[in-house]
Amino acid sequence: MRRDDSEESVYQRLADVCQQIYDALLDGIKKAVYFHDAAEWDHKDDPHLYFHIIRRSAIEYLKQLAPSIEDGDNDRPPMSGLIIRQPDDLIRVWHTAAQRIPKPDTHSKRDFVKQSPSGQMPLFSVPDLSRLRGSHSNLNHVIIQWTNNDHIITRYDLVRPVNIKRGAVTVEWRRPLLGGHKPA
Repeated sequence: MRRDDSEESVYQRLADVCQQIYDALLDGIKKAVYFHDAAEWDHKDDPHLYFHIIRRSAIEYLKQLAPSIEDGDNDRPPMSGLIIRQPDDLIRVWHTAAQRIPKPDTHSKRDFVKQSPSGQMPLFSVPDLSRLRGSHSNLNHVIIQWTNNDHIITRYDLVRPVNIKRGAVTVEWRRPLLGGHKPA
């Protein structure tokens, strides 16, 4: 049976996980604020440290979901490597200030955003050997794109990427999760 990767179906599958990730980010923000306040530092002076504390805290908070960090992400922008695998979906948590998701800068991230639109049927059936190779190609790829202003999350969207065009990720659909939808 073909998996439904429409916006509503993916949201129904991932609503609880999205809430857990949101709670983990809020917990991380609280810890980052506490750390900077205790040291009497301004978090804006070293945003990399601020976001690293948030990401590190989120990893601990989400241990039951077995989050991972992609190799090589230590020199990447903050939050770029938080990955959570679910039975049907692979989630990457990305912090961005811009509305558009910028073009990924690594081969694995570019592969992540390239997938068929959810309603597109394949022309012919190919056996799925990806589980044997340990690939994630059979999973639906989604991004949780979040933005904060000081210590408040101002955007928290579930996004399904499908390609890269003109220097940015092409999005099939975007579901804002703040204001009316979970997380509350």
